[in-house]
Amino acid sequence: MFKQDSFSTDLSGIPSAIFYLENLIELTIEYQGIKVVPDAIKNFKHLVIFNLNYCIELETLSAYVGFLPLRELNLNGCVSLKTPPIEITRRGHTQTMAFLKRLISGSTPCKRTKLMLVGLGGAGKTSLVRAFLKSHSDKPPEITDGIDIVKWKVPLNQPDDFLEFSVWDFAGQSVYYHTHQFFLAKKAVYVLVWNIRLGAEHAGLDFWLSSICLSRIDLCQDDLKRRYPQITGFFNVSTHTHDNIRELIEAIIKTTLALPYMDEQIPKVWLTFEKLISECKEDILKYDQVADIAPNAGIIDPGEILQSVQFLSDLGSLQYFSSEHLKNYVVINPQWVINVMACIVSIKDSPVKNGRLYHSDIDVIWKNYDTHLHPWILKLTEAFDLTFPVPDQNMNLVPCLLPEEEPEYTWNNDVNETEIREMKITYTFNYLPGMSYRFYISSRSSSFAQFKIRLKILDES
Repeated sequence: MFKQDSFSTDLSGIPSAIFYLENLIELTIEYQGIKVVPDAIKNFKHLVIFNLNYCIELETLSAYVGFLPLRELNLNGCVSLKTPPIEITRRGHTQTMAFLKRLISGSTPCKRTKLMLVGLGGAGKTSLVRAFLKSHSDKPPEITDGIDIVKWKVPLNQPDDFLEFSVWDFAGQSVYYHTHQFFLAKKAVYVLVWNIRLGAEHAGLDFWLSSICLSRIDLCQDDLKRRYPQITGFFNVSTHTHDNIRELIEAIIKTTLALPYMDEQIPKVWLTFEKLISECKEDILKYDQVADIAPNAGIIDPGEILQSVQFLSDLGSLQYFSSEHLKNYVVINPQWVINVMACIVSIKDSPVKNGRLYHSDIDVIWKNYDTHLHPWILKLTEAFDLTFPVPDQNMNLVPCLLPEEEPEYTWNNDVNETEIREMKITYTFNYLPGMSYRFYISSRSSSFAQFKIRLKILDES
């Protein structure tokens, strides 16, 4: 028997009568308009399969889900889900369950994101950052070398309620475009800056919007807003007179607070762990050193230590790479990675000539970094597809720095008596997206082990 009100629906949208079925083994609630899986889910002590696929309004799972004997928790198509966040669910069932279980010890809403300022060099991005931070200076800002990262904490309406931005100021010179794409993030707010005196057609808007939206666009404001509804507005601002700066800031705050991942619940101990890590003076630590900090935050289990490090990396407060060659270090300061890349690709003079990074020059290229880190840094550039190794030549190729001039080479069309054969393939494009050639070379890098490749790119766009 059920109580008189047992067939009512609570605020979760799930009929409360369901929670009296304590011996339930499998529960499917798919394609429903539920918003929350409530704490009453803990009644299902024998539940092993829980299907919530395509509940597009579902935002929160109770932490008690983590204590159920589930073999399957299916959340495909739950596009509004905040708790657990997507960074956790995409890592699989085990980590999702562990995350939910950890929430029982206490959680806090997270109001953080990246604010990316992009545009051509000299458009005023750095001056705009100064205006955001109310950091006035009569001295013109220096040209940004790579990317500059600063923190911006914005107070909201309630006491102790803040919106935290990690502000990324991208250099606008074209030489940096080859590395910028590695740091463009989905979970971010973008401010595309251009000098209206140059006109939209000369402001690089096509390149930047194509990079962010992954599609070519027509540069008409009305058409842009129609085709890309994520564009929230256009603002004419002056960092000299501060005209419309306040309106821009308010629009950024409003847009950010409306993002679906705002107010994600994060275990408090993970944020304590983050704070302890940030107090380290080093820019990079061995993973074991970071793991030794975790018990001070109340994290003991090695699996949870790895999970929290990966989550903090997704959040952008540190950088961790789980590949076999890189997993032994954690970058505490993300700016460090950018500076490492700028040693190769920069508007300043680079020791890398004609796209060839000779291993004998590594001590010069990264002279400001500990020598024991040099092999790891080289592997990092390979992981970012900035360079790739050429076997048997003690050299890495840096495709974005290859000379544009066509090398002299005479194709041998005659079949000779040796085992060496030459094959010539010509690709012709009416439009070739920027940096496509680099990915082509990188994807063919393993071919160097058996063949000698000569590549000529003709951009006819």
